[in-house]
Parts: sequence; structure tokens; C-alpha cells
Amino acid sequence: MEHIDIARDRLREIVASVLEVDKEAIEPGAQFYEELGMSSLEKTEVVVAVEREFGALSAQEAAAFTSLDAAVAVLGERARSRQGADVDLIDRLVARHVSAGRGDRASYLDPQAGAITYADLLEAARGYAGALRAARVPKGARSLLVADDSVATVAAVLGLWWHGCIPVVISPVLTDDEVRYIAADCAAAMVHLDAAPARQRALEELFTTTTRFAGADVRAGLATASAGPAHRPQEAGLPTAWSAGSEALVQYTSGSTGMPKGVRHSAGAIAAMADGVGTVLELTPDDTVLSSARMSFGYGFGSSVLCPLAAGARVALKYTFANACSASLYALGLATDMIEGGLADTVVVAGTDAATEGGFGTLDRVQNDLPDALRPFDVTHKGMLMGEGAAAVVVQRAGSGSGPVHARCAVCPWAATPTTPLRPTPTASPARCWTPTVEQGCGRATSTW
Repeated sequence: MEHIDIARDRLREIVASVLEVDKEAIEPGAQFYEELGMSSLEKTEVVVAVEREFGALSAQEAAAFTSLDAAVAVLGERARSRQGADVDLIDRLVARHVSAGRGDRASYLDPQAGAITYADLLEAARGYAGALRAARVPKGARSLLVADDSVATVAAVLGLWWHGCIPVVISPVLTDDEVRYIAADCAAAMVHLDAAPARQRALEELFTTTTRFAGADVRAGLATASAGPAHRPQEAGLPTAWSAGSEALVQYTSGSTGMPKGVRHSAGAIAAMADGVGTVLELTPDDTVLSSARMSFGYGFGSSVLCPLAAGARVALKYTFANACSASLYALGLATDMIEGGLADTVVVAGTDAATEGGFGTLDRVQNDLPDALRPFDVTHKGMLMGEGAAAVVVQRAGSGSGPVHARCAVCPWAATPTTPLRPTPTASPARCWTPTVEQGCGRATSTW
């Protein structure tokens, strides 16, 4: 029982630190909410601190943290049930669907590769793992993926997990200096490149001496099933069995409030995210998921890869948007485009953000500065505050609805540079959709409510 006593003492220290009270004031049976007055955000902070020391918790385990005694019971049961257990990421996300006879169901709808079944995706992952082995990429190595959202990127991530490597997915719109910095910071042993032709050539010049794979070669393997630079299935071994606490993914912050920082995720945390958030989403194999955030962003990776694959659902990649921070804006843009294109008369655009254990843990690890004032659109803005919220907007074709009209949409491009605040461009053209460049943003102006 000595290890239980140690865990109880450490948990008491964690709770006392979060609540800013003496350790002795935390009674073992005291209820966190009712007796200790703990808030939901403080409970999240406790869970994050526990995960940092004791490993990832499932959503059910975190919910059971209602008192010190309850938390100790959860950790004790977890240690007994998970002792020696490994995490098979390939089986959890793809292989079990194929084994269950669902291999012919679509996993991804990709604008370049078409409809890719779960069986296709599994074979692509196996082929990529074989190519890694043939290239003598060591197991446990970090691998940088500078890639647009595509089924080729997903196959590369799965192939890396199959081989036992750690994917680090970033966006190709980052500057050369940012890409170099992240490659050096994560000590990448190989790179996977998949971008528009001009950007692809520029990226290849950055990594002339590094082992390289290309998204185009993955797509070629998917199309022909023939052996190639990124498709050597006969050379793949068995999928790696990941220990729950081992590093299996690194995600970088955007760098908008400082230099990008790498956040390490364990295999157990990945499994817990798919189980916890996936359960809340209640996805089924009959669902099609449209994610508005990029795979290089934590939320996008979860909603485009982990949760839908764990559920056996389909993912439509055609309408992924520029980046997470402007995802809601682009979703509104897509809604108006759908109406203008005759695809719908009414579109509901909804967005939400919650203080989850993963989100709290990410911000806790990167240690963003706190702002001294709220000025999000000022050139001197800095820092970040965590908050929760949700909103939904019903967008209808003019004249098609019977309810009151609260606002009217008008397309309005915005121009901005790194040294000037956002300002509307005088030449705004109504009812046009356009793609912003690196130095521009896109806004849709509405009248006030």
C-alpha cells in the first residue's frame, strides 16, 4: 500500500496548490465542488497536473475525480488494469474496422485521390512504414511533416506510427525560417513534404541532405498499389505497440504570441482523446465529418484524424479552411458560397470552444504570457487568455425565411500587414469569395445586431 499512500500525498499537494491552501486543509473525503468550492477550471487544472505525473486519463476517469479518495481509487484501479498494457494506434484507428468487415467503407473523400476506403488507408500506412524501414529511419525518431491536409498526410502519420516514429505535422504556409527552426527544435530525422508545386520546390531546397518523402509518392501508391518510394508494404514489420506513456506525437503552437513551442503527446493521451472526445461527439460509421481546422492544428488533427477514424466515419477534405484562428470566419464564407451557388437556402454555422484537459494542458506547457490589456486587433497585442463559449448563426438566402432579419452579409476583403492593424479595403466587391495571401486576411462585414 506504500505506493497508494505516496499517490494520495502527492494528490493532496496538487489540489492544495491549485486551490492555494495548505495541504493539511484537504481532507481525504472532502468533495471537490461541494465542500472545497473547486471551480470547473480548477478541476481541469488538477486533472492536467495529475496527467503530467501519472499519465493520461480517460474522460470517465477524469469525471470520477470528485474527491481526494475518489481520485486515489481511480489511479489505483487504473494502475491495476493498465499494468503492462500497450496502445496499438493502427488497430484502434484503422485495422479493427477492416477486420470487422468494414474495409470497403470510405475513410476519406480527398479532392486529389478520390474516395479512399479503410482497406486502402491501411495498405497505404503499411506501405509507408515499409518505405521508412527500407530508408533505415530509426524507430523512435521524430519525423517532420510539412504538408497540406490530404489523405496522403494521414497515411504518412499512420505509417510513422506503424513503424514506431513520432509525427510532427506543421503547415507549409510557415516561412522558411519557421520551418528550419521547428525542424531543428524537434531534431527531425526525416521530412515528409506535400505542398503546392512552387512551395514544394522551395521546401525540397531546405532539406537537401535530409531523408525525404513526398505526398505525391503516397498518392501514387494509393492509385496503383505498385511499389514506389513511399509504398513498400512487403518490407513493413508488425505495427508498433506503443506504451501508454511514450511520446507519440508533437504539435507546435502557431507562434503568434512568441516562438512556436512543441507540445509532446503520449500514445495514451492520443487514445484517451479519441475515446473521450469521440464518445461525446457520438460519431458513427454512417457519419461524414467536415473539419474546418487544419491537421497541423491540435483541434484539426483531432477532428480530421483521431475522432472520425476511431468511429469508422468518413472525412471530407475538400472544404478545409485556411487556419484554426479564422476557421469560423471561413465557415461563414462557405455558408454564403453554398447559398450563392444554389447548394442550400439555409445554412447553420456553429462554433464552440471549451476548456478541455488537453487544451488546458497545452497552454499550461507552452506558458503563454498573460496580456496586460485586451487589444486583440492592435499591433501591440500579446499574450493569451483561456475562455469558453459557443455561438451559432443561421444564414439564409434573402427572402427565403419568415423570421426577423438581424443582419445582412456583404463580402468585404480585409488588408493587413504585420505592422498595421486590420482595415477594410475600399474596393470590396459584394458576393465574391476570394483566397487571402500570406499578408492578407479575409473578413465578412455585417450590420450590427
